[in-house]
Amino acid sequence: MKKILFITLIFSSSIFSFPDLNTFDKTKLIWKNPKIFYVHQYLLDVAFGRVNSYLCLINNSDYKNNSNLEDGIGYKVILDNAACEGAEVSRPWTIVSKQETENSNLDMELSIAGPDDITDYKMKLILEEEASDSNPYGTLTLDYSAVSKANSLPLYVATYESKKLSENQIKFEAAYYLDGVVVNNLLPAGYEKYFYSSKIIHTSNSGGHGTANAFNFSPNATIPALGGIKYVDYFAQIYPQYFPVGYTGNYPDGNPISIQTVNFAYNDKVIKFEVTEGYSGAKNGVWLNAGPSGGGQFQASSQNSELCVARTGSWTYVGPQNYGVYNTSGDRINNNPDGDGNPNTPLSVNYDLQAINNITANNATYNGTAKIFSGSWVGTGMQCKKIADGSSYGNTICPGTSIGDVATIVLINGEYYSNFPFFDVPEGTVLTDAQGNEYYIRQLGVKKVYPMKPVGDSDCATLTLQATLDTPDHKFFNYPVINIPKSGAVLVNKFSSNPLADEYLQGKSFSKNGDDDGDGVLNYLDAFPENALKSLDADQDGVDDAVDNNITPFQPDWTNFKNSGKSLYSNYLK
Repeated sequence: MKKILFITLIFSSSIFSFPDLNTFDKTKLIWKNPKIFYVHQYLLDVAFGRVNSYLCLINNSDYKNNSNLEDGIGYKVILDNAACEGAEVSRPWTIVSKQETENSNLDMELSIAGPDDITDYKMKLILEEEASDSNPYGTLTLDYSAVSKANSLPLYVATYESKKLSENQIKFEAAYYLDGVVVNNLLPAGYEKYFYSSKIIHTSNSGGHGTANAFNFSPNATIPALGGIKYVDYFAQIYPQYFPVGYTGNYPDGNPISIQTVNFAYNDKVIKFEVTEGYSGAKNGVWLNAGPSGGGQFQASSQNSELCVARTGSWTYVGPQNYGVYNTSGDRINNNPDGDGNPNTPLSVNYDLQAINNITANNATYNGTAKIFSGSWVGTGMQCKKIADGSSYGNTICPGTSIGDVATIVLINGEYYSNFPFFDVPEGTVLTDAQGNEYYIRQLGVKKVYPMKPVGDSDCATLTLQATLDTPDHKFFNYPVINIPKSGAVLVNKFSSNPLADEYLQGKSFSKNGDDDGDGVLNYLDAFPENALKSLDADQDGVDDAVDNNITPFQPDWTNFKNSGKSLYSNYLK
């Protein structure tokens, strides 16, 4: 049986677990809102999307012991999605796994179904060759989709493919589409749209180079710092040639409100990279000694001055707008917690930093309170920190920057600094306001920061960026049809040692060839393994087929999404 190994450009150094929320109704958003994991240097993460999360899920599905069941038969498994940095609900995955011989392809189809889920998740893997030291990408095709059942609106669609170009070279390509509601579930679906694509050429036992593109199609999104003006109207003033007054274009052939291209090269230890802004052609860079308001000089990226990060040793933080804030009923609070009608003024709540975080340091932007702006936004002050390890520089923001500036990088004495939250509110913290109202805090967006290497690092000096590669467009998606197979009981449950975290079966699973209810139907074929009067559930909605008026499983309708007759926007600088 083939093994599934992770393919990754940057390696995670920590695992996160779901908190104990058992005092709350498990139908509430405090349970349902997923924890999502990001990379601070996100344009590097664009190269892979979430492929490692999906391979992690598959690797934990016990497919080796449950492949090649009777033709068309699947098996159910409850996976710890959070442990794999996945955003899926912890309901059973139904899996069909096939491999005729040890040398054959491993083919797997996975899906999540259920009576109360609003999102349909499907995944397909074809593994031709395992990953190895010389070929860390293996040879595979992986497709993933998360679709709103109500209207077949795609929330996340991805295709990843690796193949051999020669005995010594591997090509890895990826494309994925993201609806903004996945990142911020307070947004309406379809309001923000993102498309990412990448191509990597890897040379065996050496390293590689690649290009990734990030397109932001969010013309109607607003800029609060500029009085709420729409991006499309703002850019009409800056780039009228791209955004004439009244412009309404959108994904995939409309003009994105931003385009960024990152070229990178890597070896076993580090990644060197450079970012180009698509409309202006401007390069990323750093400010010397102080930021733009402090008299610093901007140094644009150029050959031998590109930024470079280590592939290991990450540290983490939670972005101010990556929290979940809930009331005592487990519901997400609104965007006006202080009740004054102004979404830009917060509810200030006393916060004992030493008792909660064991932090005694002072910070000029912190006054002893946490500031709750909305159900996703908690202000905790800002601090200048070294990107290499998160250590603080001074006791306030970086010199020459503003408190809202999280993008500027300042080079001081050969090390790189930027503004980060002063502290994180820990998962499960309960904050109490002056009126005695309690607010339960969850960390819904954890960001990993990969250490920025200092100027003159010897590992970085060995790398040279290559010419920009063409990356896949939206026609790269495969849209595989994945039918929900006949299946029975849950055979694998990754919450067996933590049953309270499993809202579906409380950690329970069933032996494949057992018959717990004695009805003559083996557990792996029995959808109701503890009820001798029922055994069939074709659409996996929890209702016995004998009394179910509709047993047809959901299938996404891609008609309005494929846009096969349109070309992805391409008039940009790379």
